[in-house]
Amino acid sequence: TLQDALAAAADVFSRAVAHAVLAATGREGAPAYLEVFPSATGRRS
Repeated sequence: TLQDALAAAADVFSRAVAHAVLAATGREGAPAYLEVFPSATGRRS
């Protein structure tokens, strides 16, 4: 149905936004998300 297609599109979009936020690089005065929250990757060092 149309609702199923729209729900799938919303899921794809939200995943794309999350990937973009995690892949972004910071700049002076505007740090990247992972520079502020390095534990967001789920990796432990």
